[in-house]
Amino acid sequence: MIWSPAEDLDLRASWGTSFRAASLPQTHDAPAASGSFLNRADGSRALVLSLIGGNPDLKPETAETFTVGFDYAPKGGPRLSASYFDTRFTDRIARPVSDNSAFALIDPSLSPFVKFINPASNAADLALVESYAGLPGFPSLYPATAYAAIVDVRWVNTGAVKVRGVDVSGRYPFSLGGHDFTAEASASYVLEFETQATPTAPPRQVAGLIGYPVDLRARTGVNWSHGEFSGGLHWNHVADYRDLAGRRISAWNTVDGQVSWRPSWPRFDGLRLALTVQNLFDEDPPFYDSPTGYGFDPGQGGLLGRVVALQLIQRW
Repeated sequence: MIWSPAEDLDLRASWGTSFRAASLPQTHDAPAASGSFLNRADGSRALVLSLIGGNPDLKPETAETFTVGFDYAPKGGPRLSASYFDTRFTDRIARPVSDNSAFALIDPSLSPFVKFINPASNAADLALVESYAGLPGFPSLYPATAYAAIVDVRWVNTGAVKVRGVDVSGRYPFSLGGHDFTAEASASYVLEFETQATPTAPPRQVAGLIGYPVDLRARTGVNWSHGEFSGGLHWNHVADYRDLAGRRISAWNTVDGQVSWRPSWPRFDGLRLALTVQNLFDEDPPFYDSPTGYGFDPGQGGLLGRVVALQLIQRW
């Protein structure tokens, strides 16, 4: 629904519901098993048996989405937009352990999918491990008594996910000395990211936690054009967040730049030469003491550093 109370102002709102059925591989992939060593909360490592494959008991995932916002765009002036969103997933189809496998024995939200065992002294646990011995991928290198936990890495219906946040953006075009500029900025702020591993598990607020969205992402900068030439310079911000132990992971700020040339000669119509530099100042991602030993969080940063691209584009 869109309502325009004034010529330059639009107010909008929407509501929707949807569902998604599980795919055939998610329900009918052949069962298998694998072994790996994972960290415990005390820092020691344990041998874990992971169960993988399809899950025939999956139910459809459902979602309900609500948004409300406005767009303000006077002719020749600034343009402002803001939106509030609220999305709620029920019976979400996911693999929470697979997405965060390094933390399976540490993260409390993954405990419904972890069964700690002691087959060396418990006959029932020993029989359980041996019942998986015929599965493809079962590691025969280790005795059945060596396993300390069984982890369900299959697709499952998680309890629920609730996400609320705000998106804002603005642009302001202006001219100066025969040059055209556009200042622009955008930001996305997560007010709430609440997960519930199972329908009976307590909800958990995970915004700003490793493995989940950060609270704030922002980008601001200015674009310039004059005759055949144009360019831009933008600053990107990823807010600080926390690891599972509560330690702070620093914010990450980078700068991107671009210059391009579009010749006005008729024989070169549609030609564009562009030089783009991402992470202009070669900023390293913030350090994260990852259990995997990488030293950074690949979900929020990368190790490529400064990336320079020269493009020659012809359109017709």
